[in-house]
Amino acid sequence: MRWRPGLLAAAAVPLLALAACGGGGHPTAATAHTPAPHHHRAASPSRPTPTPTPTTSVAVSGTVTGSSGPAHSTGPCGLGQGGLAATFDVSLDGQPYQLVIELLDYHGPGSYQMPPDRASLRQSSSGATAFYASQSGTLTVASGGRSGTISGDLVGNAGTIQLHGTWSCSG
Repeated sequence: MRWRPGLLAAAAVPLLALAACGGGGHPTAATAHTPAPHHHRAASPSRPTPTPTPTTSVAVSGTVTGSSGPAHSTGPCGLGQGGLAATFDVSLDGQPYQLVIELLDYHGPGSYQMPPDRASLRQSSSGATAFYASQSGTLTVASGGRSGTISGDLVGNAGTIQLHGTWSCSG
């Protein structure tokens, strides 16, 4: 068999690589515990974490008690031709209610007194008669007119309730 120079070089490359790794397949002390090199990608620039959207959640005490879980707006919510309005379906003590906010004289973000601006809570099941309207308290509206807080006393045909929480137009 005749050796060609290219064939000899091709056979020598694996032998040289094997010798550089510590010999014939037996790890040496220097290479036995050395982790394999990892290829790292360039770190991508960090992205800002989005601010979570506030949800509607209220706590009620008085004639009606309970706390609602996160609720979503139903129908138009936010600024309109007649001011700012929002309606939310909430569940209190296992019963469905609607929280309605109406700011007829809306003039931008800030605090609004109840009354004259209004909030009401009414039971929304068929045949229900519970209705509570704002007697005192404050509605706040955040920048953008689609979220805020509510805190106040509401009076109804079954008594008085205290309502506290946050509201946010969603969906």
